Amino acid sequence: QSRALLEVSAKRRFVLTGTLTPNYPRDTLPMLALTCGDGTAAQPWGYFRGKLDPNWAKSVAYAERGIDAFRDHFVVAEWVTRQWEDDFTGAKREIPRIANIETYRAMLAPHVKRRIDHEPEVAAHVKIPVPTREVVELEWDDAHLAWYLKIAEEFASWYANARRDDGKKTNLISILARIRAVQFAANYPQHGVAGFGSYAPLTSKQRWVIDELERLASTDVKTICYVENPGQADMYVRLLKNRGIEAVPFHGGIPVRTRITDLNRRFRFGDAPVMVASHGVTAKGLNVFQASVCLMANRSWSATTEEQAIHRVLRPQQKRDV
Repeated sequence: QSRALLEVSAKRRFVLTGTLTPNYPRDTLPMLALTCGDGTAAQPWGYFRGKLDPNWAKSVAYAERGIDAFRDHFVVAEWVTRQWEDDFTGAKREIPRIANIETYRAMLAPHVKRRIDHEPEVAAHVKIPVPTREVVELEWDDAHLAWYLKIAEEFASWYANARRDDGKKTNLISILARIRAVQFAANYPQHGVAGFGSYAPLTSKQRWVIDELERLASTDVKTICYVENPGQADMYVRLLKNRGIEAVPFHGGIPVRTRITDLNRRFRFGDAPVMVASHGVTAKGLNVFQASVCLMANRSWSATTEEQAIHRVLRPQQKRDV
């Protein structure tokens, strides 16, 4: 961060939502210096300055740079270069672990303003509904299960062989691509998997989802159906249209302006009883309290992603049971 930006921070304060930073502990330091001051009473860990200490009123004989103090307190590394020690740039082998969690929490606490929905001090002023959760278990179709197992077993065999080969074939991109193929085989087999073709019939889960969305559409509630893939969202929208049900697609394959317009005109304030949305574009930033049912047609690998998606309807304006 430049000195000019840090000087602006004395006049401005920033409101952040979600996680401040998901990476290494030292990544918080420039943001704190930018928003709360650089080596000040509010934020004593200097980025360009020293770590402010009450003893400075008497002497600066033992003063230390803020970066040095921050690194010594919180950073864990196997090795670093002199350049990295000097300004956090350059070569290093850093471990994403906080060296002193108690001190780190004490350092962050004055700057973190996020509160929990149902803690007493919040609940006294803001009412966030507690959702009722239900897990529905379904039997596989035999043909789908057989097709899925071929792909899952091929992945297991590939991974075991790669591990025996000293991990030479197990780079992260290859693993994720093959895991994604298994995920497609389970949830959206119509997409197809390289080397195995596609499975065209609707699966038992897909048939249940369509039937359930049709049942919900006949009531007075609005439903968000969450899926992982834009193609699957479009498929559900098409199948619902065949049953005379208006459903709004909401995914990354649709331009932002178009999908927000449709969200407002057709779903939030329109007559469409269903929105079929992908996790990626609804994880945060949307208030959709007009809906009161979330149907997780695909589970996400990340519990945080799922909770953020569900919280689109868990708003103070929500008047229904969710």
